[in-house]
Parts: sequence; C-alpha cells; structure tokens
Amino acid sequence: MFFDGLTYSSIGRNLAEGKGSFWSPYYTEFVYPTFYEHPPLAFGIQAMFFYLFGDLFFLEKLYNLLFTLSALYFVVRLWSIFSMRRTAWFPLLLLLCIPVFHWTFKNNMLEVYVTMFTLLSVIFYVNGIRNHSLLNIGLGSIWCLAAFLTKGPVGLFPLVTIIAYCWIFSVRRLMITRLLIQWTCFLIPLFLIAWFFPASIDHMKQYFHTQVFASLQNQREITASFRFQILFELMLELSIPILFLILSRINKISIERKKLKATAFLLLIGICASVPLIISLKQRKFYLAPSLPYYCMAVALMSWPLIENTVDLIRQKYVNITRLTTLAILTGSLIIMVKNYGSISRDKEIMSCVQRLPNREANFISKPSSISECQNWTLVAYIMRYRKVSIYCDDLNSSLCD
Repeated sequence: MFFDGLTYSSIGRNLAEGKGSFWSPYYTEFVYPTFYEHPPLAFGIQAMFFYLFGDLFFLEKLYNLLFTLSALYFVVRLWSIFSMRRTAWFPLLLLLCIPVFHWTFKNNMLEVYVTMFTLLSVIFYVNGIRNHSLLNIGLGSIWCLAAFLTKGPVGLFPLVTIIAYCWIFSVRRLMITRLLIQWTCFLIPLFLIAWFFPASIDHMKQYFHTQVFASLQNQREITASFRFQILFELMLELSIPILFLILSRINKISIERKKLKATAFLLLIGICASVPLIISLKQRKFYLAPSLPYYCMAVALMSWPLIENTVDLIRQKYVNITRLTTLAILTGSLIIMVKNYGSISRDKEIMSCVQRLPNREANFISKPSSISECQNWTLVAYIMRYRKVSIYCDDLNSSLCD
C-alpha cells in the first residue's frame, strides 16, 4: 500500500487504541506526534473500524472495499436523477477504466472519503432543488462539511451545486432561499464544533498554516513543473471517456435538450472539483479522484445513444450469456481476492524487513536535526503500521533490518 494510506491507517489504529485524540491525532513518537497535515474526520472513521474489528492485517482493504462499493452506489444514485437507472453500468464502466480511480481507492487515500461525501452532498442538493426540500439542502451541506473536515478546501466544490443547477436548468425561483439554507447548515455546525471543541480551532489553524497556506506559496512538496500539469494528467486519465466522446461527435449523435443540460451541469461540477488544483504546484494525480465520477457521467450521457442499439440487441439476444459472463467475472474476482489475502505484492523488501522486527512497541532513535531530513517515509509508515514502532529515519539503512 502507498505510504500515505499506511500513515492514515496507523493514525486511525492509534486513535482506536487511545493514543492521541480526535483533534490531536498521533502518528509516531518522533514523526508527527501530533498530525496536523489534514483534518481528522477520516482518521476517526478508520478508528471506528479498528475499534470494532481489531488490528487486522488487511483491515484497510476491507473497509476500502466497502467505501468503493458505497461510492459506486452513490454514482448510480446521481446518475438515476438524470437518466435511466438500468444504464448506470455505463458511467461505472468508464469510471473503473480510469487507472488513478481504482489506485486511489485501493491505497486508502483521503480522496476516497472526499469522493463519497461530495457525491452525497451533490445528490442531496439536487434532490433538494427538484423536490423543493430544504431538509435535503441542509443535509447536502452537512455532507459537504464532512468532506471539508476530511481534506479541507478541496472538499468544498459541492457548494457550487445550487447555483450551477438553478442556472443551467433555469429554476431560479427560491434560489436565494436555498443558498441561505445551504450556507446556514454549513456554517452553524462548523461554529458549533469550534464552540464545543476548542481543540478543533488549534488543529485547523495548524492545518491551514502548515499545509494549505504553505502549499499555496509553493513551500511544500513541489511535484509539478507548471501549474496546468494536473489538467494534462486529467486528460490522460480520461482517455477512454474522451474516446467515446470523440466517436459520438464523429457519428453526429444527437442528444435531447434535457440530457444536454444535465451534461453541462455534471461537467461544471467536475471542473469545479479539478481545475482549482492548478493554484498550487503540489499536484498529484490522485487529487483528481473526486472529480472523475462527474466527468464520466457527463460523457456517458452524451455517448449513450452511440451504444444504445448495440446494448439493446445484446440484452435481447444474449441475456443469458451476459449474465453468466458477469457471474463468472464476479466469482473469479472473489476467488483471486481470497487467494491473495495476506500476500504481499508491493514493497516486498520493506515488508520482509518489518516482519523481522520484534512485535512490540519500541523506539529506534537516530535523531535528525529536523523532520524534513527524514528520507524513508515508506519504511516509517510500514514499521508503525505493522510493528507499532516509532523511529527516526535520519540514517535508516539495511542495518535496521540486519
């Protein structure tokens, strides 16, 4: 597993075992004894799983599978608002063809939670407008707040949903009232959290200072050579959906006006979730994960007429073959998952090193002058996750594992 995911699960496990607290998450004794790199909601959720099921070797895989299925279900729910539910497999297929999407969900990244919470937020906002339900709009803000408390400002893009939907679908009546409810239900819980949990203020101050503002000033990890690099990465990840879109244009596929508006709405949400990432040179492909469902649904709406006749023919003539193929794929996937349970497919040398260490809490101290000198974050993450050992990694080398 990618070391970020191991770090997050270690923090969640530590929290479940009483080390640290929700607003003062504990990573290791020496590296981030108080973890201010992100808001703590995701760590609290993971802590509940560790508390209920114990420190299982593959627990991250189990709850990430649950979260993956949840996110895919939410995509189906949002798709069903704009199109027939029985065609929801198409945007799901496009989504699962994107490498960074399943990589993100497999590696326990915070974007998993942001994707789930923001999908729920958009669903509730849209249903609130369509059904004239202020309660749904309020719940949409709660889910948006959950995304914010998971990874900060990148989870706020659902707040554009009401304006975008009312503008594109020309339902501007009561828009101001809906916006007031939206912001009230977002800000009041945030104020109540600050009021009843003063430690939350310190945590968020530290988070914005050390992570957000530093990233905006390009004082954190610089992973992009230019600001628009993340958008080129987005185009590459969306290669297959874009191919369907091109084929639709070549074949001059027409789309009804209502679907065209839905496409514009979904594209706008996807843009709001991805384009603001250019503000910093700290860019990674998995940051795009929360935006991908909206792009895939937009492309699927425009491309569905291209494949509709073929799909109907297959459904009518080869329904049994289709069902058997689907069942075979699911069964094969389950068999492979069970067979590989407990096996190590990544960082085998590091895991071999970790497994030779004693299974006890200890401190390997090799003190650097600052945390920034720590070079081997992956080894730190593995040793904390699987041996509960806090180390300094100023001069970590093979001697630790000899």
